[in-house]
Amino acid sequence: MGIHPTYILPVINNKKTTAGKYRWFVKGYTPIKEDFIPETKSKPEKVLNTSLWKRLGQPPIDESNPPACMNLSLKDLLGEKWTLVPDLEEYFAISNKGRIKRLNTWTENRNKTFWKEHIISLFVHKPDNKSYYFYTKLISQD
Repeated sequence: MGIHPTYILPVINNKKTTAGKYRWFVKGYTPIKEDFIPETKSKPEKVLNTSLWKRLGQPPIDESNPPACMNLSLKDLLGEKWTLVPDLEEYFAISNKGRIKRLNTWTENRNKTFWKEHIISLFVHKPDNKSYYFYTKLISQD
């Protein structure tokens, strides 16, 4: 198959999902659904979009409870309602607070990859000193 064993070992150890477009398991093991989702190290949830905060001039905010445009917490904000993004329903949802959520999905570029649900960081465009535009790019990667 032309796949070097050093590429297969991280798949068997759940560090990656595929090697050479194949999912590998130890002989005699019957895979379950969870085997296809790579383990991630548990790290504290990032709440503040630091780069946006800096780009906006580091305004005084509560860093543990930032405004919606800077808030990356998966926890719904007070009164927040989510709507699926048309034509990208299986990938993204947008809230009435302006936040965009990447939904749990499988994507396929080179390797089939599982994307865990997360809030997408916003960027700011300042064409002059009077106007600010928040934006992001939505890519389905299918």
